[in-house]
Amino acid sequence: MRVRPASREHDQASGRSALIEAALPSMRHVQQLERELHELQLRWDLVESTARMVCPVAAARFLSTLVATREQFGALQHKLLDRVIDVHLANKHNDLIARAQVTIDVLVRSLYERTADVGFIATDPVLVEFASAPDEHDAAVLRARLDEYRAKYTVYDEILLLDTAGRVLCRLEDLPCAAPDALADAPWFTEAMARPGFAQFHGFDPLVAEGRHVLVYAHRVEGHDGRTVGCVALSFGFETEMRAIFDEIDDGNRHAIVALVDEHGVAIASNRPDVLGVGEPLELPEPHYPVILHRDTEYLASNRETRGYQGYMGLPWRAVGLTRLEVAFRAGTGAALAESDHEAMLDAIMRSDASLIGTIEQATAIERGLEHVIWNGKLEQARGSNDTTGSASAVLDQIGEAGRRTTRIFAEGIRRLCALVADGRREQLRARAVVTINIVDRNLYERANDCRWWALNGALAETLAALRADPHDTAAAERATAVLGRLNALYTVYRRVALCDTEGRVLAVSRPADALPPDWRLPEELVRANAALATSQDYAVSAFEPTPLCDGEPTYLYLAQVRDPVTRRNLGSVVLAFDSKAEFGAMSAGAIPPLQDMIALLIRPDGLVIGSSDERWAQGEVFAEHAQLTAPGPGESNMQLVVLDGARYLAGVASSGGYREFKRSDGYHEPMLSLVLQPLPVRQTTPEEVRYDTLGGGDDEALRLGLFRSGELVLGIPVGDIVEAIRPPRIVPMPGARQLAGLVEHHSVEGTRLVPVIDFRLGHDCGDDTGEITIVVVRQGARELGLRVDRLMTVASVAPSRVKPAPEFARNTPWLAGMVTARGDASGGPLVAIVDAQKIQAGDALPSLELLEEMGLIDATDPMGEPTADEFTF
Repeated sequence: MRVRPASREHDQASGRSALIEAALPSMRHVQQLERELHELQLRWDLVESTARMVCPVAAARFLSTLVATREQFGALQHKLLDRVIDVHLANKHNDLIARAQVTIDVLVRSLYERTADVGFIATDPVLVEFASAPDEHDAAVLRARLDEYRAKYTVYDEILLLDTAGRVLCRLEDLPCAAPDALADAPWFTEAMARPGFAQFHGFDPLVAEGRHVLVYAHRVEGHDGRTVGCVALSFGFETEMRAIFDEIDDGNRHAIVALVDEHGVAIASNRPDVLGVGEPLELPEPHYPVILHRDTEYLASNRETRGYQGYMGLPWRAVGLTRLEVAFRAGTGAALAESDHEAMLDAIMRSDASLIGTIEQATAIERGLEHVIWNGKLEQARGSNDTTGSASAVLDQIGEAGRRTTRIFAEGIRRLCALVADGRREQLRARAVVTINIVDRNLYERANDCRWWALNGALAETLAALRADPHDTAAAERATAVLGRLNALYTVYRRVALCDTEGRVLAVSRPADALPPDWRLPEELVRANAALATSQDYAVSAFEPTPLCDGEPTYLYLAQVRDPVTRRNLGSVVLAFDSKAEFGAMSAGAIPPLQDMIALLIRPDGLVIGSSDERWAQGEVFAEHAQLTAPGPGESNMQLVVLDGARYLAGVASSGGYREFKRSDGYHEPMLSLVLQPLPVRQTTPEEVRYDTLGGGDDEALRLGLFRSGELVLGIPVGDIVEAIRPPRIVPMPGARQLAGLVEHHSVEGTRLVPVIDFRLGHDCGDDTGEITIVVVRQGARELGLRVDRLMTVASVAPSRVKPAPEFARNTPWLAGMVTARGDASGGPLVAIVDAQKIQAGDALPSLELLEEMGLIDATDPMGEPTADEFTF
């Protein structure tokens, strides 16, 4: 297998850097976001430079905050870009991994069945007798029997029987005269003859087929005395099978290439032979740098080995998924959700992804920092500072506009990121649902084959005829039980195999069944269905329901008619009770990757549960939520949101489309859906995120208020009493001073002083108290006092005539100077409590919730949440 030279290998860090450098030119969304963020950075630089030049005195008060805010923004934009790039890469890499893994695993599951088939046909009585004495038997009879076998197991394109010297005794296909009639040194032949068990071989073999690769499963044939008498070989239709697998994973993305490579790294199958042909060598990607060069074109690639099935690991092959790097990150066309469901999913992702939450929290911190700058600047404007009436006002407007643009761009960037995460999750669930239902179809295809082939077993026909003649023939019953037991031991997917007469009575069973009553019969509809089977190609399947043959558990019964080999008269049926609990349970569990919180279900469209990975939905019960589903058409898939037990789940849904002739052209119809569900986190109820913009002013007589939120209230303090808002790193507690929250340092042009802080919010819901601290510093005569608040809002002008006095029953709250209603129209609006800063004393706090409600400042039955700035127009 070709690999990169050691000098080019990358470790994890260098591999990521090299991958980003290679992939970034094709990430159009990332490039657009990068341009927007760069333009935003230039805008902030311009705002800072303008402030330094046109209003240096005013700027000195907020420049350090503005610089810190800009630096925080710079760090955050790099974090956001890195995350978007990582999710882009992960989505595409996971898509290629899934395509490759499905390809190799589905193939190996199919090949596992071949190992059982070849072992079973090597014991076929007609074949054994012919190999033991070929001169004494008619080759046409054996050929007809092998043709019957291939008609049922349509995955085979050739069957050969060889003697111990490698000479062909019988085959189905005629080869040109130049083809050899013996090949004793064929690898599969020598291996099969040398030891028990199967041999497998892939490569050129002129004995099997001319001019093409073959995939052969061989097994030695032993006579009744245990002596080796020959070898049987099944040639698997490898090319046809690979086309079927490639069709199953085809979702319309013509840029997605999937290939199978052998142990030398040479392609042996490809869904795009025009891009990667059979026989071409392919360089496999490094673990930390999944970019390869093929035909002078760079590809993003992933290769996967099989995870095996039932201990079988197949041949030393790998599947490779690859796509051209230049088109790898174009917008996908994956399964879509309804608009409302899409928005709900984005919302849930935004509130559950730890990295996104961190990004949002940092963006919020930047926003609060800007509010702090603008709020203090507006205080200066409201006080009529000489340096704020013109140029400073323009700078503050620029800061506000830059802040709004920052919020918009980050909101859109985070939304794009959520959409990328959502795309990855949707595609993962849809793909898992698809591969699960495909595995189910392939598995049940084999069951339909088994019952028809076993019905041709001469020993079963002989014993069934004897038991029909004499139901008490214990010797015949024992012979039948022995044959059924051998079949069941070889094919463990069945709970039991039974032999029934034409009236459905069980005459022999492979394993004891305590739940099987002595007089039990097949359901009447199955008896009628068996009687109606016209040819050896026909079979019948029961409904999915409980049966004693499966110990009272629900399952499918597969049955085919056993005929008299001479008269072709119906003698009864062979019945295969599929071990549905174990097999469907394993298929459901296999749909879920390790350590993932997912649920996998197999259901009928009416909700009947056929397989489940979750004990809440047991087999045979009804998945009541099926009514929420929109079932896709046969062989199709989609994405949906469903609600289970009050919680929302994202669901990948795939519908059974059959396999080869099974459910497609053989007359059998049994709709089935595969669901793979992942819970979406419950949305937490939080106050609406808002912005605070400058409110309309009044005339010179207007009362100018600095507004902020504290607890459940919006409070306003006359700007003349406010020094400024600060964000200290901490509050230093004061031992013994229960009335105060503590002390903070206040730095100003007059020096640094310690300011006592009152926490108005005591006794109220303050939310998360671990974030940044905001203090409004007010002046009380010669001293300063700090008020801890939740959030700064805006500076507003209020006509004095609009202010209402505090109600009489609020006399125990002396600092409450009055109240004003925003907007003042018939629709009303939020109430603002006006604070007399000179009457605030240590130990003051907000009134109780009951008093606030009585005063009309809050509605306890309908919490105000966080009001928007435009609600405070007075």
